[in-house]
Amino acid sequence: MTVTTASSEVRFKCKNCGKKKSFSMEESTNKKKSDDNSGRLVVDTSMADKSMWLIKCPPSLSRSLCDGDDPTRPVAKLLLSIDPLSSSNDEFSSPQFTMEMIGNESGNAPKCYYSMDASQDFPPLSVLSESSSQGNIAVEGKINNKFDMRPHQDSMEKNGKLSIERKNRFKTKNSKTFQDALLEANEVFASFKQENKKMVKSIKELKKQNVLLKRKCVKSDITVMELEEECEQLKKQLKETENQKEELESLCQSLQAEKKHNSVEEQQL
Repeated sequence: MTVTTASSEVRFKCKNCGKKKSFSMEESTNKKKSDDNSGRLVVDTSMADKSMWLIKCPPSLSRSLCDGDDPTRPVAKLLLSIDPLSSSNDEFSSPQFTMEMIGNESGNAPKCYYSMDASQDFPPLSVLSESSSQGNIAVEGKINNKFDMRPHQDSMEKNGKLSIERKNRFKTKNSKTFQDALLEANEVFASFKQENKKMVKSIKELKKQNVLLKRKCVKSDITVMELEEECEQLKKQLKETENQKEELESLCQSLQAEKKHNSVEEQQL
């Protein structure tokens, strides 16, 4: 939003929609006022004299502060240092501001110190707010001090050491996790190797049994063939024996008939 001022009137251009608007800097109460026909808005300036600070903080700190769950919880402590023994020309004779980040319980803000460099030359600035529901605009206060935050050298060293320690712990944890996984994999591989050896032995035994069964099967086939041949021979012998029996029976019958005939002839004589 670009803001320009002229006497008691403020004109601004919204960067999102590109529309130009203007409003008059008049005192207003809590009662609601609607827009007039010229498009001018009434601004509440009852808090215009409230002193406010503009602080430029690093992006990482800004993100950590914005991520806080409780907006009312204190996040920092402001320290004011004054050296009464320093001369007036000394750059350290003016009050030195230091911000100490407190309450690292949530883990959002880094625990360190930040130096606050005050800007002496900056244009007059005011803080404006606009109600999203009603569209009312109010002046929340004016900026009397502007500071640029930068981390202390000690804090940077501490943060560096802390980062190195975290990296080392992370590496150690990863190494331990990798070693544990490697040991577990070795145990699984050893058990698999043993099972594989057992399986190879069982396969060899099965192959031996298969060879023996094949040999027995071949022998049994030969035995069956021999039995079939013997059976055929026995059948032939049985048939020959039956033929001989028939011949003997016919011979016996002929002898009996001849004997009977001879006995009849003897009786007649």
